[in-house]
Amino acid sequence: MKQHLAALSMLFDWLVIGQVMTFNPAASVHGPKHIVREGKTPILDEHEMGELLASLNTGQLSDLRDRAILGLMAYSFARVSALTKMQVKDFYQQGSKPGLSCMKKAGS
Repeated sequence: MKQHLAALSMLFDWLVIGQVMTFNPAASVHGPKHIVREGKTPILDEHEMGELLASLNTGQLSDLRDRAILGLMAYSFARVSALTKMQVKDFYQQGSKPGLSCMKKAGS
């Protein structure tokens, strides 16, 4: 519906520019608000994520790194850009629990 309204508005704009009409009657009409209730990105459940991590090769150091990155992304919901900017100093120990600090979107 919103696309149809946009097409009509553009047609009337073109007619106004071509001086066929004096004003655009669709200029004040706004379409319905688009609301997305569910995302399109598929999410792995706990069992599927465990299978994925178990299926990865761990023969080389780079394989272990890749497995750690996938696990961190899956369990922390961190962005790829945040993970690629992490450094060793971002890992810290708080009592007996390890922690990671990673930059979120917009640098916070």
